[in-house]
Amino acid sequence: MRAYKTVTSKCSKTSYKIDNLMEGLFYYFRVLPENIYGIGEPCEHPDAILVCEVPLPPQKLEVIDVTKTSVILGWEKPEHDGGSRLTGYVIEAFVKMYLCLLADVPGPPGRPTVFDVSRDGMTVAWNPPEEDGGLEVSGYIIERKEVRSDRWVRANKNPYTLTSMPQGEEFKFRVMACNAGGSGEPAEVPGTVKITEMLGENLNMTLTAPELTIFTPIIEFFFPPSLLFFRDGSAVSTAAMIASTEDTSELVIKGAERSDSGIYELLLENKVGRKKAQIKVKVIGRPGAPQGPLVFDEVQANSVKVSWKAPSDNGGSDILGYIVERREATRNAWYTVDSRVTDTQLVVKGLKEGAAYHFKVTAENSFGISASLKTAICIKTKFNFFLKPNCVLSAEAQPSLRKEIDEVTTKLGQPAIIKCQIIGRPVPEIKWYHDGKEILESRKYEMSSDGRNHSLTVMTDRQEDEGEYTCKAINDAGEAQTTGVLVLEAAPSFHPDYLLKETYHAGLGTTLRIHAVYIGRPEPKIMWLHGAKTLENTDDISIETTEHYTHLIIKNVQRRVHGGKYRIRLHNHFGRADTAFNVEIYGMSCDYPTEGARLFSFTLYI
Repeated sequence: MRAYKTVTSKCSKTSYKIDNLMEGLFYYFRVLPENIYGIGEPCEHPDAILVCEVPLPPQKLEVIDVTKTSVILGWEKPEHDGGSRLTGYVIEAFVKMYLCLLADVPGPPGRPTVFDVSRDGMTVAWNPPEEDGGLEVSGYIIERKEVRSDRWVRANKNPYTLTSMPQGEEFKFRVMACNAGGSGEPAEVPGTVKITEMLGENLNMTLTAPELTIFTPIIEFFFPPSLLFFRDGSAVSTAAMIASTEDTSELVIKGAERSDSGIYELLLENKVGRKKAQIKVKVIGRPGAPQGPLVFDEVQANSVKVSWKAPSDNGGSDILGYIVERREATRNAWYTVDSRVTDTQLVVKGLKEGAAYHFKVTAENSFGISASLKTAICIKTKFNFFLKPNCVLSAEAQPSLRKEIDEVTTKLGQPAIIKCQIIGRPVPEIKWYHDGKEILESRKYEMSSDGRNHSLTVMTDRQEDEGEYTCKAINDAGEAQTTGVLVLEAAPSFHPDYLLKETYHAGLGTTLRIHAVYIGRPEPKIMWLHGAKTLENTDDISIETTEHYTHLIIKNVQRRVHGGKYRIRLHNHFGRADTAFNVEIYGMSCDYPTEGARLFSFTLYI
C-alpha cells in the first residue's frame, strides 16, 4: 500500500505541473476526480517516474565494423530520457598517438589471390605493400592453416613440399612482407582452398536407368568458374538438368536411356585458367526384347521346338537367361514353361493334341526383364507340321472401353491400385504407360487382367511415381485406351539428394542464391525467415517457388543486413519440415591484379 501526499486540490484542467521534486528519486502519481458529492476513485500511473534533467547514458556501446578510414558504432537508447524527448547523440573520439623514431615493419601486401589449384600445387599472387616501413622489402612469408585449427604454419621454406594436406581438407592462406625491421602485418587470402582428387582425373562410371546422375566435386577457389558439360564432344541432351553449388556440380538426366552412355566432359573456366574432367559413363538397364520371329520346328501332338535370337542390346549387362511362356488360344492366362533358359531354343512339352497355342519369350539380365517377343500367329499341335494363319476363333470386335480409370490418391510408401474395364474380341493385349513411357512388369509394377477387368499395382516409394497412367488395349480390330491420375500424399521434407549446407558464403555486394528442393503432397506452404523476420519479395530479395523447389536470391548482399541465420519452413496437413543454415558475408572483393600492377607469385607443390 503506497502512502500518497496531496500535491494540490484546486486543479481544474486535465494537466498540471508539479514543482519542487527531488532529482534522482522515483515517484508514483495518481489523480482523483471531485464534484459536489465527494471524491471518486483514483487513476494511477502504473510505472514509477524518475525525476532528472539530463538523460541517462546510452547502453551497450559496441564497434560493428572497422575499415582503414572509418568505424561504425552501435548502441541502445538510454533507459530514461530525463523527462524530455531525446534530440540526438553527441559522439566523441580520443586519438591515441604512437611515435616511432626507428624504421617500421612493412604494411600488409595488397590483394592476395590463389589460383591454378590442383592436386599437384597452387599459385599464390599479391601486390607489394603500400608502406615499406622505411626500408626495402626483402622478401615474403606465406603461411597456411587448417580451417579447424588456429595454428598458422609457414609454407614457403625453400624447397617446401606439402605432405600433410589430406584431400578434402580446407585451408586458409596469408602473406606477410619482410624488411630489416621484421615481418609486417599479414594479408589473408579471402575464403578457403579445398584440395580434392576428382578434378582432372579420368573416371569410369556405371549408372543404372531410369535416372543418370553425374556428381562432380569442384575445387573451391575465389573466382567462381563457369561450368559446361559435353558428351562425346557435343552438347548434352536438352533433357539434362544441371545443378551447381559453390563446390559441386550435378548433371541429371531423367529417364536415362542406353544411348546416354558415352564420355562426358566437365569444363571449368574463370579469368585465371581452365580445368577439364573426363568421365566415362555406362548406362545399364533392362535388355531389349529377343530378336524374332519365333521359329517352330518339330511340331508334334504334345510338343514343339521354339527358337529365337538373342537381343540386339543386352542392357549393358550379360543375359542371365530367357523366360518362355505359353497360353491356349481359348484362354487369357499365361503359363510359365521355364523361367531360366540359358540357350536360345527350347522344346516345349506337355501340350494338348490338336490345341492352338500362343508363345512369348522374355530376356532377363541383372537389372530386370525385357519386353516380350510374341507369336504373330498361333501354333496348333498335330502329328504333322501345321500352321494356322491368324487363328481366328470368333468374330472380331475392336476394344471397347467399359469403365475409365478414376483418379487414385494414396499415401507415399503404400501400394496404389489403378483399375479400368476394356473388352474386345479377340481378347486384346494390355499395355500400361506412366507419363507416356511404357511400364514393364516387375517387382515395382504388378499387372493383372481377366479379359475384361485390368489393374496395375504400383509399389510407391518416391514422389516421382505420381502422374498420369494410361491403359491401352490392342487387338487385330483396333485399340482403345483410358488415362487417369495417381496422386501421392506425403508430409513435406527436403529432398535427401539435395540437402542444404550448414553455411553459405558470399562476397560483399555480390548476389547470393540459395536453392532448396523439396517433396510433399499436397504442395506445402513455404516460408523463408531471416532470424525472426519473414522474407518477402522486394527490390533486392526475390523468392521463386514451384511444386518441386524454392529459390532465394539476394542482390547486393551486406554484412549487417543479410548475414546471420536463415530458416525454411514447409507445412501441409500431413506434417511439417524445417531446416536452417547460416550466411556469412566476406569483406571487400579481392579482384585479380589489374594490368600494369606488379605481381608476385609463389607456387606450392603438393
